[in-house]
Amino acid sequence: MRCIHSCERDGTLEKTAWGRRLVGLVAELQGQVARQEFAVVPPRSATVPKLSVNGKRGEREISVFDDPATEILLSRTGAYLRDWFEPVLKRGRCCYSFRKNPKISHQSAVRDLCSWRKAHTGVPVFVAECDIRKFFDNIRHDVVEESIRHYAAELGAPDPSAVGVVRAYLACYCKSEVGGIRRGIPQGGALSPVLANIVMARVDEAVLAAV
Repeated sequence: MRCIHSCERDGTLEKTAWGRRLVGLVAELQGQVARQEFAVVPPRSATVPKLSVNGKRGEREISVFDDPATEILLSRTGAYLRDWFEPVLKRGRCCYSFRKNPKISHQSAVRDLCSWRKAHTGVPVFVAECDIRKFFDNIRHDVVEESIRHYAAELGAPDPSAVGVVRAYLACYCKSEVGGIRRGIPQGGALSPVLANIVMARVDEAVLAAV
């Protein structure tokens, strides 16, 4: 990216073969998005090693999008939806992953937990911990779309092109189908963490409302 920005500044980007291909690819993508004629090329499956648990090291299945146009389309749509959804996450203060502010991380969560504990010294503290196994594999496609519509009532509808990319993304991948309901979003795809946050935010809100 530093090389691209440098070439853009000095006006040499389109004087190289790779620069012309990049500019052409971006222009074609912009046209497809404007016409809503894009398609998401399905990913290939790959495995990466997982952290060792009790001395055993397993593998995690991930999805890899090799098509450069698809990668650009998903990453930019993911950034757009992340920014669109940020007011909900900022209000809820429950999510520390894949946030607009790069300073928010797991360290922020630890800091906030320590601050909360200090403010409640001497008070019994109950901690609930859960690990949703194969979470990405089991997210229902209809729940993803319904969750976006739910928050659109508060935030305003997202750009139709972004919604179209989400639908194309869901259409390109399905881990399982039960009763006509498709499940699973690609673990490793640029859109998946953002869609997971949109779905899980409603869970956070339900828990907070019950406290």
